[in-house]
Amino acid sequence: MFNAQCSTFNIERRTSNNHAHERDRELRNYARVHLAHFKCPQRIQFVPELPKTATGKVQKYVLRGKPAISKQ
Repeated sequence: MFNAQCSTFNIERRTSNNHAHERDRELRNYARVHLAHFKCPQRIQFVPELPKTATGKVQKYVLRGKPAISKQ
């Protein structure tokens, strides 16, 4: 897959906006040190919680903003 963009969604704790910006920078620096450059996330988003199904699996399509594909 060419030109794929990596994103990360982090669960947000109760902090101010300034702390979120600082954590964003810390996560980017950590990723640059420990991952290959093409694996570093392009977007870092903080969310209050991850959307899950009734069985506890993360609903990735909700995070991507795309509707679910129904297989009927």
